[in-house]
Amino acid sequence: MSDYLLLIDQNSGYFIYHWYMRLIGLCGMPNSGIRSGVSHRLILLAEDDALNRKVTLLMLERLGYQVDIALNGIEVLHSIECKSYDIVLMNIGMPLMDGFEATRQIRKLWKNGLKIIAITARVLPGIRKECLSAGMDDCIGKPVKLEDLASVLGKYQKNRIGS
Repeated sequence: MSDYLLLIDQNSGYFIYHWYMRLIGLCGMPNSGIRSGVSHRLILLAEDDALNRKVTLLMLERLGYQVDIALNGIEVLHSIECKSYDIVLMNIGMPLMDGFEATRQIRKLWKNGLKIIAITARVLPGIRKECLSAGMDDCIGKPVKLEDLASVLGKYQKNRIGS
């Protein structure tokens, strides 16, 4: 990977250069080490913001995951109905159906123990409790850093080995 990566958010025209990629851990890191043993894992990334979606997708691919995308909670429900996922990374503030309601629907309709991890920019006191109360298994804040993402996903990777 080069020293920088240029991403353009179509909504705002906002440019992000190498300093941001270094901040979240995408530049200057070797591909090995952090990603071992996860290439078969399938994640549904529920993210409506184009820039956040692109950055998170790059991180997940760096970690060796296969990723499908949903832009809102309704697409999440449809995707889960059509395909079996190991983990859902769920933005809580999506249009049409937010991550909280999508999670409540998943827990009501599917009893398969699907792991749901909230991704939120709202890192206020109590947000983790709110996410867990809605039925999510964990919560990480934005901007998501590669090490934090690998750590939280690793917790659930270990739980599924041999199952």
